[in-house]
Amino acid sequence: MKKKFILVNRSILDFDVFREDFHKLVGDLKPELFEMVSKYGFELVKVGKQSEFRRKVVFYNRQFDMQLTIVAKKQRPPEFV
Repeated sequence: MKKKFILVNRSILDFDVFREDFHKLVGDLKPELFEMVSKYGFELVKVGKQSEFRRKVVFYNRQFDMQLTIVAKKQRPPEFV
């Protein structure tokens, strides 16, 4: 059975539209995020996709021996209706 609708904050949304919007938002934030962290001397270490609604990016700053991990994810597991 194909998943057609997802429940988000008590609203029923089209699953395909929700998925596209999620990925578009994450994609739109990437360039700004990369620009900001590089300004502070961070370098990209890893870009990961753990699941459909979870993206992870890891940066590292050698001068401060600091790792910065940024995760974009759906807060709760998807509920389908």
